[in-house]
Amino acid sequence: MQQYRNNRNNGNIYDLRKDLQHTPPPSQQKGSSGSADGRYGFNGEPLSFAPDRTANGTVRRTRTDNSIEFPSQPRRTEQSGTRRTSGQNRNRTAQRSRTAQPEQRASGTARKPQQRRSQGQKPRKTAAQAAQQRYKNQRLRPAQQQPRDPVQREKRKKRRLTRAALKRRRMLRRLMAFVTLLAVIAAGVYLTMTMLFKIGTIQVQTADGTVVQEVGGYSSSQILQALGVQTEENIFSFDPAAKEAELEKQFPLLESIRVVRDYPNTVVVQVTEAVPTYAMQTKSGWLTLSDQFKILACESAQPEELKTLYGGEPVSVDDPDYGMIKAVIANAKRLTQQMNTSVCDAAAVRRYFGELTGREVGDDFNLNLPFYTDFGRNIRVGKRVFINFGCTFMDRGGITIGDDAFIAPHVQLITENHGIAPDRRRYITSRPIVIGKNVWIGAGATVFPGVTVGDNAVIVAGSVVTKNVEADTVVAGNPAKPIGTV
Repeated sequence: MQQYRNNRNNGNIYDLRKDLQHTPPPSQQKGSSGSADGRYGFNGEPLSFAPDRTANGTVRRTRTDNSIEFPSQPRRTEQSGTRRTSGQNRNRTAQRSRTAQPEQRASGTARKPQQRRSQGQKPRKTAAQAAQQRYKNQRLRPAQQQPRDPVQREKRKKRRLTRAALKRRRMLRRLMAFVTLLAVIAAGVYLTMTMLFKIGTIQVQTADGTVVQEVGGYSSSQILQALGVQTEENIFSFDPAAKEAELEKQFPLLESIRVVRDYPNTVVVQVTEAVPTYAMQTKSGWLTLSDQFKILACESAQPEELKTLYGGEPVSVDDPDYGMIKAVIANAKRLTQQMNTSVCDAAAVRRYFGELTGREVGDDFNLNLPFYTDFGRNIRVGKRVFINFGCTFMDRGGITIGDDAFIAPHVQLITENHGIAPDRRRYITSRPIVIGKNVWIGAGATVFPGVTVGDNAVIVAGSVVTKNVEADTVVAGNPAKPIGTV
């Protein structure tokens, strides 16, 4: 048996075996870790040292089983409205540690403060939780207003001024670049209209590009003088379409006239000589026509060696010369079929219509498909003419439409008629239709051969016009009669 002497218990001998006889085993104790007076450690092993006793022999109120005794008094909380800083918390912790060190040295055991919660008191947060909460508070709370330093305030003011100056400088640079671009464009336009693209050469050519000095009985000098364009002028200073119209009026023996700009400094007048092909008798005499049915001359006697066309006179379909008309009719059918069955934009429609009539039309001409005609060569349209869907023009006798005319859908302009007698029904009589300026023909109206409609007149929809219509008059009915004025 081993004996241990406790120097602090007046030299009394401690008998470990005797002490163990009066100590119940761990299984008979109240708790798994031993009672308050237990002499066993945490794992039920016997202690290897004597309990700490006072001078009079009593055991100190310290646990001898190496377990921690927590204080029974509640933890004192801080007053409401006050907050401890982290430094204060560290100081208090260090003070508590220093206070507890003598007792720990006397007992020889490590003591930790007991963490108990009084009723209604929140558990104390760990250091990590406190640090996390401080981080959240720093993110959620707005930043506290720091006292402004005059030096820093002046620096920030200078930075703001610098940013504003840079912004103004960038805007000024952009404005200067834009002004410079406009100046360059203006200079280019000025140079183009003054110094560059000056006309150096004006020529009269045929359709194949051959320069000629005389064509159709007219000299090239006459044509250039009527053109009214001089050298050293700017090539963009005139309108080619207007010049073409003036030349056609002055030179009727020319089949076609076209003014072309050949950049950078050449103007070309392309002309085609009219070839007399047909002769047609009228009340005033015989007309000489080209192969495009352009009137070249009016004579009292019938021209020789020319094919005869009949205007206003009955023409038999059995006439040998009727084959020529059939060829034109076949060409008109082919062009109208192509135009009506293909997907055409406005430019393509104008191109087809120009080929059908033998004359080019301006960009202001509008035609909605489908469109039907049996001849096509005798249609003449003015400026800004509008023709709507499904119109039919039978133009062997000639159809002339003035400027700004408006023709509604399914209008029929018929210049041909047959004889009433059964023996004359194979004869065709053609008479012209003339539509004045600013005329409005309503939908489904029909105009018969030989009718002239005056300027600004209105034909009500569904009307059948068999007689001439005076200018500024509104007609309606079948046959159409005046019902008012414009």
